[in-house]
Amino acid sequence: MTLATGSCTTTLESSTPDHAVVKWHWIAGATTGSMATAVTDSAFVTPDGATKFIGGMKAIYAITVPISTPVDNYDVSINDSFGCDIFGGAMLNRSSTLTQQALAEDSSGGVFAVGRFVNTGLRLSIAGNGGTPGTGASGTVRVMFVR
Repeated sequence: MTLATGSCTTTLESSTPDHAVVKWHWIAGATTGSMATAVTDSAFVTPDGATKFIGGMKAIYAITVPISTPVDNYDVSINDSFGCDIFGGAMLNRSSTLTQQALAEDSSGGVFAVGRFVNTGLRLSIAGNGGTPGTGASGTVRVMFVR
């Protein structure tokens, strides 16, 4: 799938009654590095037509994958509708070349032992991902949710 610059898509990559993996695929604007933030509802339609809710689930960990050279130390945040980063800043300063993972943390940097409860839609934001004019940095973020 080819995305327009400055855009993002969200898909339910896999799910069972007890877990879900949500994938955001983003691409920055070609000239400014800006990206439209992606708002994700708490409900997804699975390939078989069923509805899957992530509301009431817990975010456990995330994996960030740079695809087309975001600047080093770019920041990823996934905020709930109250404006709280569900990973507590654990996805700041991502590598421009390495796949990295992050555990859900509270705002003091302590890891949530059982994950971060989610009961609202989510908004992915990418900062510092400018790339060079005309190229558009891109990447993916996958989050594992469990009941």
